Amino acid sequence: MKKILPLLFSLSFILQKTDAQVGGEHIYEFLNHSNSARVTGLAGNLITVKDDDVALAYSNPSLLNAEMHQELTFNYNFHLSDISNGYFGYAHHLKKQDLTLHGGLQYITYGKFDWTDNLGNVNGQFKASEYALTMGAGKQLYKNLSVGANLKVINSQLESYTSYGIATDVGAYYSDLTGRFGATLVFKNMGVQLSAYEGENREALPFDIQLGISQR
Repeated sequence: MKKILPLLFSLSFILQKTDAQVGGEHIYEFLNHSNSARVTGLAGNLITVKDDDVALAYSNPSLLNAEMHQELTFNYNFHLSDISNGYFGYAHHLKKQDLTLHGGLQYITYGKFDWTDNLGNVNGQFKASEYALTMGAGKQLYKNLSVGANLKVINSQLESYTSYGIATDVGAYYSDLTGRFGATLVFKNMGVQLSAYEGENREALPFDIQLGISQR
């Protein structure tokens, strides 16, 4: 046993899988940033609450409703090293069509960077930023069911590298007659990179499927 234990201890180090820090698996990861303090306070996701908060429509367009009529939302976050991100949006309800529309802009700026040569000489500065213009619509199909969709036009500028993309969100929200139970299903960031940063190497968007249930 005394001989076996050191052998097993050594094997445990050999067989353990060690990962270094892994870079992003998708482009346009900023699309998943929280767009309001309320959403941030609830772990970055809030897709099962339907009220007059127009910020919720960015993550789930099926939450759009008449109570959001002419409502505005604005959010700005400060990070380290001059990095900041934010969102602002507006909603408008069309009474005749019983349709609620919204538009917004999600963005992130990474600040300024020194432009150096291979010897470390500073030859200037450059900036990096990403933007997503969002337009969406939601409709109450039945008393218990509403649906909605977002269209996102994306622009990413990282130094001299530029990329454009397009994405859509589709969601459905169900609630009981008491309003105490809600369930939703959202397909987020379905789309393509229209132009790659370099060459024809197009990359995947951060597609996500979210299912949420809430009970008061």
